[in-house]
Amino acid sequence: MSTTTDAEFTEFVDADHAYLSRAAYLTDPDALTASRSAADYAGVEDRDDIARQLALLNPRERAIVVMRFYSDLSEADVAAELGLPPGTVKSTCHRALQRLRSAAEPTTTGA
Repeated sequence: MSTTTDAEFTEFVDADHAYLSRAAYLTDPDALTASRSAADYAGVEDRDDIARQLALLNPRERAIVVMRFYSDLSEADVAAELGLPPGTVKSTCHRALQRLRSAAEPTTTGA
C-alpha cells in the first residue's frame, strides 16, 4: 500500500465522514495486537487481501465501496452521507467494482 494513498484515505475519512471510521482498520495493519489468540487471526489473511484490493481504489471509490458493501448502506444513503448525487455514487461504485474485478482476475502469460 502506498503511504500517500493511506494518508489521503485517512484524511478523507477524518475530514467530514466520521461514519467511515469503522472501516479505517482496513488501512491499518497494526490494528491487530499480539495479545490475540490464533482463533482471532483466522480472518487476517482475508482482511489483508481486502485491504490490498481497496488500496487500488482512489479515496472516493474506496469510501463508496466500503459504505455500500461493508456498512450495507443504500446508494441513496451513501449519496446523502457524502453529499454526492445518487447517480455519481452508482457510477463510481460500478467503476470501482470493475477495477477490483479486473485486478482479481488471474493474468495469463503466453507460453
